[in-house]
Amino acid sequence: MRHSEKGGKLTTLLFPFILAIVIALCLRLFVFELVRVEGPSMQPTLEDNELLFVEKVSKLFSTPNRYDVVICHYDDSNTNYVKRVIGLPGETISIVDGKPYINGEPLEDDFYGSGLKPHDMDPVTIPDDCIFVMGDNRANSKDSVSIGPIPTKYIVGRAVFIVWPFSKIGTL
Repeated sequence: MRHSEKGGKLTTLLFPFILAIVIALCLRLFVFELVRVEGPSMQPTLEDNELLFVEKVSKLFSTPNRYDVVICHYDDSNTNYVKRVIGLPGETISIVDGKPYINGEPLEDDFYGSGLKPHDMDPVTIPDDCIFVMGDNRANSKDSVSIGPIPTKYIVGRAVFIVWPFSKIGTL
């Protein structure tokens, strides 16, 4: 067998593997990701060590909706935080007796906030290209109450459903 025939066979064998790796990386970077919940900040909705399917496509085209569960960073680090969107760009949010208010009105359907934080927060207007996030376990959550609104560029994606444990598989 000539050298060029060996090289051709090697290329023919390697091409599908390289293509598969490129496709997998593109899917992981731009389409979806699996993220593990770490800690109690989203209890009772999400428990520690649950695995979430996170879609990334919608972040390219729109701001998340109120009550979406998003994966975000608080800065340029790669630390993932799983939080619920409470406030949207242009809204003014405050907390009175542990209850969120949007533009002076109590947040309707605020059934997510277990363990309300005992303190208040002065009104904050959420800048354009930012969101206000909170953990469902408000008494035990590092979120926008303590760090401020999150720039939308730090949103990794929107959690769509639980994939692990099998007993909790389902949409959020």
